[in-house]
Amino acid sequence: MTHQLDQLSKKEILQLFEAEICLKERRSLATADVYLREVSFFLDYMERKQLSWDALTPPIIEAYLLTRELSSVSVAKAMSALRKFMQFLLYYDLVEHNPMALIKRPRIRRKNPEVVSEAQIDQLLSACDITTVLGLRDRTLYELMYSCGLRISEAVDLDVKNLSLKEGIIRVVGKGNKERIIPLGEEAIYWLERYLKESRRAILRIRKGTPYQRRSEDALFLNFRGYRISRKGIWLNLKKWATQEGIELKTHTLRHSFATHLLKNGADLRVVQELLGHVDIGTTEIYTHVDRQDLALAHHKFHPRSRNNL
Repeated sequence: MTHQLDQLSKKEILQLFEAEICLKERRSLATADVYLREVSFFLDYMERKQLSWDALTPPIIEAYLLTRELSSVSVAKAMSALRKFMQFLLYYDLVEHNPMALIKRPRIRRKNPEVVSEAQIDQLLSACDITTVLGLRDRTLYELMYSCGLRISEAVDLDVKNLSLKEGIIRVVGKGNKERIIPLGEEAIYWLERYLKESRRAILRIRKGTPYQRRSEDALFLNFRGYRISRKGIWLNLKKWATQEGIELKTHTLRHSFATHLLKNGADLRVVQELLGHVDIGTTEIYTHVDRQDLALAHHKFHPRSRNNL
């Protein structure tokens, strides 16, 4: 049956796979990009080694993965992509066997999430120059990402219509196009109202009549050209303000800190799971490490039998 696959070009195979994961399974664009990139690498390897589809075996795929010299996390991502790809080919009878079914997933040691203190969050937000339209935008953007635990992609995709300031909620579309409703705190509402009135309107007004006619009228957060702000733009601006204050953090650190601070202050794990949009509560449990550390510190400091007090 594999003769059908042999007659297709690499581009055609990738197009069919892209249609499967994007249109049928409705995977996120980020996931689709990873899957397509990994499959593209594998198809190139098959071509270099002149491998036929019938000849694919677990040892051959394992040998391919070794040539990539990837970390255990990256190996897991590559295997997920290849596993989905082989399942796709098998489902449509384009291959007769699935060699990925016999390959074990690598064990990944979970790292504790990188977080910053509440004081450092305040320091970062205070660094944003709110006397400028872009500084006010950044102050609002990072306040929202921290107070709502947003992924950077979720912040980029936000439209004005996603906000309901009177009700104090925001509608977010996360991974797998899953929607969740997140409550807005008073601080976030205050800065959103200021941004919408003072900054966003000014950005659109400044660029009115310029060559940039295709502005993003619906996007909540805009760049200086009036377009929807990009992931790179969010990251570069955050790095600028953080470096200015001597703070080391990434955009996802805001989300990690959101979850950690909630749990540290007594929030229920299930509530945090819902706010983050995690399907598996096991994913949320990585944030409980802080509580355990605090418990250990308290025990060592205050218990009469702890080492510090012996």
